[in-house]
Amino acid sequence: MFYRDVAETAKGEVEYIASAALIEVEGLRKVVPVMVIDGLDKVLIGQTTLETLNLVVDPVTGRLVRKRRGALLY
Repeated sequence: MFYRDVAETAKGEVEYIASAALIEVEGLRKVVPVMVIDGLDKVLIGQTTLETLNLVVDPVTGRLVRKRRGALLY
């Protein structure tokens, strides 16, 4: 499953391919949505991916840490 789309960035419009990929961060694996952009030389991990992996960025150290699991009670 993939499709092409256009997004607005600070440098103007860029075309990207939207898809899904199996990623591994800190030993945790999940299938997450990804955007593939030609010419981008960095891998960026967004908030949605971090939340899917139950990770957060420690604001003091800038390092990834596992989030305590909470329960959704209704």
